[in-house]
Order: sequence, then structure tokens, then C-alpha cells
Amino acid sequence: MKIAQRLGFLLILIAAVLLAEKLIGAPAPLDGLDRCRSSTPPPTGIDPSLPAVTYNDTAISNLEHKLQKDANDWQSYQQLGFAYIQKARDTGDPCYYGRAEGVLQKALQLHPQDADSMVGLGSVDLSRHEFKEALDWGLKGFNIAPYNPRIFGVLTDAYTELGNYDGAVEAAQNMVNKRPDLSSYSRVSYQRELHGDMPNAIQAMQQAVEAGSPNAENTNWCRVQLGQLYWLQNDLAAAEKQYQQVLFGFPHYMYALAAMGQLRAAQGRLPEAADYYQQAIAIVPLPQYVTALGDIYTKMGKPEEARKQYDLFLFTAHLYEVNGVNFDIEKAIFLADHDMDLANALTLAQKAAAVRQDIHTQDSLAWVLYKNGKYADAQAASQKALRLGTADPILYFHAGMIASKLGDQATARADLQKALALNPQFHIFYAEQATTELRTIDDGR
Repeated sequence: MKIAQRLGFLLILIAAVLLAEKLIGAPAPLDGLDRCRSSTPPPTGIDPSLPAVTYNDTAISNLEHKLQKDANDWQSYQQLGFAYIQKARDTGDPCYYGRAEGVLQKALQLHPQDADSMVGLGSVDLSRHEFKEALDWGLKGFNIAPYNPRIFGVLTDAYTELGNYDGAVEAAQNMVNKRPDLSSYSRVSYQRELHGDMPNAIQAMQQAVEAGSPNAENTNWCRVQLGQLYWLQNDLAAAEKQYQQVLFGFPHYMYALAAMGQLRAAQGRLPEAADYYQQAIAIVPLPQYVTALGDIYTKMGKPEEARKQYDLFLFTAHLYEVNGVNFDIEKAIFLADHDMDLANALTLAQKAAAVRQDIHTQDSLAWVLYKNGKYADAQAASQKALRLGTADPILYFHAGMIASKLGDQATARADLQKALALNPQFHIFYAEQATTELRTIDDGR
């Protein structure tokens, strides 16, 4: 789930339909690198000819020129691989993961004991949501360089997304022991969040912010995550303080803009919420933000505008898929939330859950099963999702709705009340639905 939030920063996912030369205006890509792939036209009104703009194009161009002169420079291949990963993050363009993979594999071919290239390949697989493959790279890197803290970052993330939380906690602890910095503190924070320890999750994320350079992109990302921790606890004032602090220095920071959209929606200020999401999507139309804007339009009584956003979600999902990103669980929950193609949603969720046992995949599976009328199976998956005591209201909302369908009104009441107690505006539709369901339960007493 969090991994999906790290895919992009500057202008525009739709650029994935372009040839690579047109994307950056740099030399032709090195031999063997993947090009962007899509055979589906974009939705009406989306211009796929817009160029992507990033901060590290000069570094990419210099490294590509250097490698054209010396094809045996393994260190430049490695550096170019990480530059391509950053380019994917900057633009949200998934075809750069294929390029990164190509040059990192070349670095390993020239220098098989290069653990940092293995970290890079693990990062590519994490971004593609291929978590078993990422874990394999992390373990290979550990066997070569067990002292390298970056290896433990790959291991932490892969174990987390696969649902091996004991392994994730151990890897995060090893990482912070070896190098207490922004990367390790932020991972410690997420492990604490998953285990329901919100005060210490906040403390660790504050340490991550303090450890980073004030003007660095990753520091601002951590500050937004700190705001999200406050959001989960319904401390909207503290959350907004973090978001606005980011936007003061970086007014076009996509993640902070979208976070402000979420906050304004919770406050009922829907036109402002839509404006913030529009600004974020104009930078990179990340699927979760496109969906959120569509939901706001639905709430505002603008079904045609909402439909355009939902169509854009499906298009961007297609671009991810054809460029090697496993998007099954994200697509499944979108379809379930919007009552679209529920049979396909179930197939996608079951496929993902066959590999991943993490709480968010299990929660998504539970909701898709619920939407398909398979309530007993949904409850079994929901119980797995709740096993860590994570203080996330959507988990308890799903659990409460499932329990209600099974006639367990006491459990339903407790779970729905907990969802609303954590954050009474946790979702633009479901917070109201939870309140309505509780009233129905009480009326049927």
C-alpha cells in the first residue's frame, strides 16, 4: 500500500505512451532497455504528448554519454540504474523501471558481487509490486554485504508487503542499528504504525524528518507521512501543519497537495478538496489521487466529471500493467469500491492474496469477498487483516460491515464504533455509511 505511494513526482503518467527519446530529449536509450508500451489510447481529453520533466535528466544524459564511450564501466551502469529509478519516481512513468532493470543487470554482469546493484534491482521489483522477487534480491545482497544498511531497506519493505512482519521488524531494527537516518527511521515508523503503536510511530517519523536535509524531496515525503499519521488519529490541525509546511517551501509538491485534498474533503470543503487534487493530478495522475478526485465529484453530484476520473484510473492502471507493474490489488479494491466488474475484482484479489499475506492485501480481499456476497470467507480474511491491531479505521469499517451481514451485531457495532472513534471522517463515503449502519443495528435491537 505505502509502496504504491512512492511511484512519482513531476509531470505526467500519460507520458508512458511516448517513445523514450521523446520523454527526455536525451540520447537514444542504451541497447537492451525497455521502451514504454501501450496499445490503448488515453481517455478523451488526456494529451499523451506532454513531455515529462524531472530534476535529474542532466545526470541521466551524462551517464548515458559516458557509457556510450565505455561500455564496461559497471559503476556508471549502477549509477544510471538508480537515476532511472529516481526518474520513475519523479515522473510516475513506469517504463523507467525497465530501463533501470536493464542497466543494473548489466552492472551485475560486469561485477557480479555488486550488492548495491542488487539493492537497485530489489527497489525496481518493490516499485513493480513484485515483492517475492524483491526479497530474493535483498537476500542475495545480504549474503554478499550483510553490513550494507540499504540491503535491510529492501528486506524490510519486501517482508512487510509479503506479510512477514517478524522479518520486517528485525530487518528494520538492523537497518536503524547500522545507520540511523531518514530511511531507517521512516521504516521503523511504519512498522510501529502497523502494530498499532501510533505515538512511537509519530516519534520515529519525526526523527526521520529531523535526520533529513530540510529541502530534500525525501524529507518532504516523510513530513507528509507524519501528517498522515496525525490524520489517522483525527488530529487534522497537526496534519495540516505538516502539509502546509511542505507546501510553503515546495508549493507544487504532489503528495502534500493530495494530502490537503484529503483533509479538506474530511472538513466538508469539497470544492477546495477538488482543487487540491486537481493540482496534484496535473503533476502526475497517480491512480489513488485520480480515484479520490472522482469520489469527490460523485459526492458533489457531478457524475460525468467523476466518470472521467474513473476512466483515467483504469487507463493509468493499464499503463502500469503493460509496463510490468503488478497492479492487481489496487485495481481490485477500486472495482469493489465502485461496484464495477466484481467477478474480475475477486479474481484479482485472490491472485494477489495467494502471494501476499500482508494486512492490506487481506483487507482488500475481505472487502472484495464482501462485495461478492461471500461473507464467511470475507470475515476470515478480515480477521487476518486485523491481526496486528493496526489503528486504521478502514480495516474496522470493513470488519464491521462484514460482521453485520453475518448477523453478529455486537461485533459489527464494536468495529464500526472503533472506525468512527479513530477518525469520524475516515472516508468520503464510508464514514457516513458506518454511521447509518450503526443506526440500523441499534434500531434492530
